[in-house]
This record gives sequence, C-alpha cells and structure tokens, in this order.
Amino acid sequence: MSKSVHTLAPGDTVRLATRLMIHEQIHAVPLVRGGILVGIVTVVDLLDGILRSADLAGRQHPLFEKPIRSLFAGDLTTAGPRASLDELLELMLQKRIRHLPIVVETELLGIISDRDVRAALGRAAVKDQQAQASGRLFFGSSTAMEIMRTNVKTVDADASFGQAVDELLRNRIHCLPVLDAGKPVAIITDTDILRVIGELD
Repeated sequence: MSKSVHTLAPGDTVRLATRLMIHEQIHAVPLVRGGILVGIVTVVDLLDGILRSADLAGRQHPLFEKPIRSLFAGDLTTAGPRASLDELLELMLQKRIRHLPIVVETELLGIISDRDVRAALGRAAVKDQQAQASGRLFFGSSTAMEIMRTNVKTVDADASFGQAVDELLRNRIHCLPVLDAGKPVAIITDTDILRVIGELD
C-alpha cells in the first residue's frame, strides 16, 4: 500500500484538489473529516464538476475548439505485442506512464494500463504458488498481446479538445490514443485534460 497518503477535507476547494492531483501525479484523494474517511474524489469527479461549473458549462471557452494536435505533442512511447510483462513494467516505470499503446509498425493493436500489468502479475503469482503446491510448473501470461485490451476508443488528431474531453467522460475511460491518418501519435489522459483545464485559472 501507499503510505503518507495525501488527503483533503470535504470543504477544500476544487482548485486545491486539482493542484494536489497534478503535482503529486495521483488519480484519487481520500476526503477526511476529523480523522474519519467520508469519501474519495477522483480525477473524473473533478473534471465532471469543473465542466459543469458556470464558467465552462456549454464548452464556450476557446480552449474547447483547439485541435488536439496543438495541445498534445511529443514522443509517444509504445510497445510491441511480444513485449514481456517485465519489459512493459520497466518501460512504464522508466517513462513514468500509466498507459501504453501496443503497436505494430503504424497500427494500434491495443492498449495496456499499469493496472492490467499488475493484475496479470498478481494472477501469475497466485497460479504459480498453486502449481508449486501440487508439484507442477506454471507458465503464465508473458506478453503484451495476452493482456492488452483491444476495444480501444481513439480520437483523431484534428478533433477538438472539447470532443476529446466529451469522449473520455462519456466512456468513463482514463486515456485516449490520438491517431493521425490512422497512426498513433499521442495519448491523452484524464490527468492531462485536468492539467490543461486547471491552467485556465
């Protein structure tokens, strides 16, 4: 478990919660009153609340019309379908990313989250222990192809920021690969969107 947990009080501001999540790179914060846990707020909760606020309701701000390609650029980290779980985990830790597109040449095959890798490693550990107890060998999931999710929602690089936000919230997902002429060129996470909106002050 994570220790030295960051917490907020139910009366703290959305601005404070946003800054805390962005600065600490966390996805959820417990709400504590008088030492008692009374709730939890996530990045998606914050986005929902911010986007329903008077200033951003109706998506009238010019930010929502900007094309995604003007906001998100840089080197996209990907892995191949034959990458091992150890390689995937090492790459995610090294690059400090939580979502990894699985790509062959320029084709997006699927996506893996840090949660997918942890779940696969956990299942493998349990099954290995069971196999050892009965004197057998266990060969678990060993490649990206075996654990990746293939029903991936994507967004075109020419789509607007508002369209990307709506797609993320409508599907209650944490990331959207960005495609340019069918080729993955970036990935947008809910935390990225929170950061961009947070900069609006």
